Amino acid sequence: MKDIATPELYGQMWSVLTSNAEKGIELPNEWAVPSTAPEELWKGLPVGKITIMIRDNEILRDDILTFAVNIQVKTPEGGNSMRS
Repeated sequence: MKDIATPELYGQMWSVLTSNAEKGIELPNEWAVPSTAPEELWKGLPVGKITIMIRDNEILRDDILTFAVNIQVKTPEGGNSMRS
């Protein structure tokens, strides 16, 4: 099954997000793009209790995999196995 979200849809969603952002909030930031978040954001995150599921046709697949690796490496509970 292919991802139902298209690049065009993500473009529209990004436009809505940026047009409604509070003054003083710069985008993109670690909340909008978690794969870029600093290590401090993940401290105390129960990585062993998180399940991330994606498929090959996921449009954000690479970013999701980067995020999954980052939270494993940056937390004391890291080191869980990943399958893609």
